[in-house]
Amino acid sequence: MRDRNVTVSERFIRNLEARALSHSTQLPQATPSSEPESLRGTVSQGLPPPLPLVEDSTSEVFLARLKQIRQNNTGPSFSQLTPSNPYTDDESPATAPYDFVQLKFDNSAKDRIWLCTLLAVFALGESYNVGPPPEIRLGRVSEQDEDNLVDSRRPPGTEFFEQAMSLLKISHEDPTIDQIMALNLITFYSYSLNRKKSAYVYAGMSARLSNVLRLHKPSSSSSLSAVESEHMKRVWWTVYCLDRMTSTEMGLPPIFRRDEVELSYPSDQMLPTEAADEFSSGVAFTTQVQLAFIHTDICQTVRSLGDTGMIYDQKRAEPIIQQLETLRAQMPPTLSFDVENGLPTEMREMKNRSLVSLYERYYQCFVLLLRPFFLKQINYLLMNDTGNACQESLKYLTNLCLRAARINLLLIVDLKQCEKLAMFGFWESSHLFSGLTILSLAISVNSRWPGSFEEKPDDQTTYWTAKGVLGEMAQAGNLASKGQLRMLDEVETLHDALSWTDNTAFDLFNFWDTEAWPH
Repeated sequence: MRDRNVTVSERFIRNLEARALSHSTQLPQATPSSEPESLRGTVSQGLPPPLPLVEDSTSEVFLARLKQIRQNNTGPSFSQLTPSNPYTDDESPATAPYDFVQLKFDNSAKDRIWLCTLLAVFALGESYNVGPPPEIRLGRVSEQDEDNLVDSRRPPGTEFFEQAMSLLKISHEDPTIDQIMALNLITFYSYSLNRKKSAYVYAGMSARLSNVLRLHKPSSSSSLSAVESEHMKRVWWTVYCLDRMTSTEMGLPPIFRRDEVELSYPSDQMLPTEAADEFSSGVAFTTQVQLAFIHTDICQTVRSLGDTGMIYDQKRAEPIIQQLETLRAQMPPTLSFDVENGLPTEMREMKNRSLVSLYERYYQCFVLLLRPFFLKQINYLLMNDTGNACQESLKYLTNLCLRAARINLLLIVDLKQCEKLAMFGFWESSHLFSGLTILSLAISVNSRWPGSFEEKPDDQTTYWTAKGVLGEMAQAGNLASKGQLRMLDEVETLHDALSWTDNTAFDLFNFWDTEAWPH
């Protein structure tokens, strides 16, 4: 057993200790720190958000509305024999509005969840350790034994994660915010194990519990402090982002719809000075949320590309490009850096790497949106349709895709040099693979049709260095990286195929299933 050093906030530990002593948590409803702004894009068109049908169809809601009408006309003398529905906008859903049979399971769920959360935090912290754990081996080890050892090595933090899972008990009738937080952590770590379906399911559970607790709705309650209110809001936005990430990765429907969002964005403005350090940047968090919205638009747009002509495809992509560029231009100076050539000194010296993850996600959006145009241009070249292949508008989009891919590769290579790379990170590996794919295709195509893409002199070096990083991640035991390394070998076959004189290269190219590539 090796020493494990995981940095955890002191306040986080104090909160867990308090919850362990109380064995229960009263869940208040989140209050936005400012007036909710529209997050629905072009969907709402300024109209009020549609109310889910289920909220108006229950008998409890009907009776609550009836009592409200009676009280407004005759005063508060209306019979109180029937309890008010606690799911109205002004009240907290901390307790169920009906009687139900209490099970021993319900109490044990609350007793265990604080330790489950702590172990999940340890698992995530362990997953960021650089390199494999030290091992002591006696005697000679053959090359085959070495390979078997690498294959059987489990990702760091797996032991913590398994202990956390053994303690995970969800009280579905009386859920708490702590259970949602634990599910969020479990969702994220599941990707370290390449358990994508599990992540999707846990994210769905977290989303459902959030709906039960009405975290998606603003509250007029004044009983919450600014810190509690902001915490609740950020927990819900985390649930939303995870729901979107897991559903798009699996190609399955999400729980939340954008036009149902009523909360305002995360914000630091109402936080007291002494508590500000306990929260991440509200602006950075908001940018992540906005990228989740844009990512949804990208997935919907990419599905329809190719149904009409190139001109219409470009018109579909242009508004999203504008959204991304506007988002980048609105970033404050504290978050805005020139990453064209990799990590600048200021970002290298930051205590954590969350801002780098934000930039990776940002440029990945360009790659996902423009990758179909990149493939379209290669198709034109393979069919000797140089007229369409040389369209200025098409070349602009494909070079924009290549630039975004190159930047992400440089960022990840620099993270490796700074020893901040998530060796078992699923998204890190996905961004790395996407960038390598685009750069490999550009280099291969330019070898036969020089000038087709705006290649830089050091692109070859960037490619092989970044591929080496992906290889190290696969060698360490990252299962996602192993699969992506095999797919990258398939992409590299295009370089040899381009030297063929018949149409075999084109046929091979058509067999590639880019829909299976990571999002």
